[in-house]
Amino acid sequence: MEKGSLEDQEEVVQKRLCQIERVFEAAPDGILATSKENKILLANKRAACLLGGESPDDLLGKSILDLISPEDRERAHIDGWGFLAWYPFLLTSYRMLGKEAKVISFEVCRSVFGEETEEEMLWIWTLREGAERETMIRGLLDQFEGERERMGWDLHDGISSRVLGVAFFLDSLEKRWTRGEVSFSEIADMAEELRNVARATRSLIHHWSPLMGTPDALTKGLRELAKKISHQYAISCSVEEELEVSISDKDRATHLYRIVQEAVNNAVVHGKAKHVEIRLKKLPDGRAELMVKDDGLGISQTVDATGGMGTAIMHCRGQRINAAVNFQERMEGGTVVRCTFQP
Repeated sequence: MEKGSLEDQEEVVQKRLCQIERVFEAAPDGILATSKENKILLANKRAACLLGGESPDDLLGKSILDLISPEDRERAHIDGWGFLAWYPFLLTSYRMLGKEAKVISFEVCRSVFGEETEEEMLWIWTLREGAERETMIRGLLDQFEGERERMGWDLHDGISSRVLGVAFFLDSLEKRWTRGEVSFSEIADMAEELRNVARATRSLIHHWSPLMGTPDALTKGLRELAKKISHQYAISCSVEEELEVSISDKDRATHLYRIVQEAVNNAVVHGKAKHVEIRLKKLPDGRAELMVKDDGLGISQTVDATGGMGTAIMHCRGQRINAAVNFQERMEGGTVVRCTFQP
């Protein structure tokens, strides 16, 4: 290779490195690179600002785990050595310590750079402060759930009135029957209408309030969801319950159901998945885990399609019930969503 050609290539490489460095420093999100031992090796200005440092140098050499709130520190450690050992991409949320040790909620994207066998392997952290967005989503969730309940009962009462109207009409047929003014086909038609209204009532109630207040309501609701998704989209959607998990609190069960519902809808509608598996099991430490696994396009594609609002709402629902929601992109394609919680 000629000397001039080599110098030209080196110049191009240097320009690219300078461009990357400028992007790194100008990024609106905090960006960190850590070693396998969790030591911070690189940080941009935004990361330093979010985590209470005067400059990126203030963060270098520190353990990233020390900057995570004690409530989430163990989970972050498990994420690193558990999930990232099998999945190269993790989207989650941690409470971290900002200026003056103030606890701030962050949306966090963790990914692996390099080969696992290499000593130079880096873990990349992207931090985005989620307090304002979380407040907005909490308000929306409260509003949506209230509307769901009210609409469910309004529809229930309206259809019930219709059912009673049909019943009174049938009662009036007695007098007409004695005069020979009613045919058997008319009675059969009215009976079928009554059954149709009853089916519509059950369907609407399930749509707006999918779970009843029984300990097994979550499992039953998930099975109904899988059945509906399989029929509606002509795909395979199944539920597997490895151990019985009972949840008597209806609000907690409803949030868990909605998390799964959002994950399944994202997988099918945005991820174009053909196979979706829902699994509910107990973990060795006494917690329970809800998992949704699909063979679709992957979380990076579905987040781009939805703008990330769906994942943010799932995180918010999880925080409402003290549950952790994690997203991993499968190496063979698709996404795994895990929600761990105390039953």
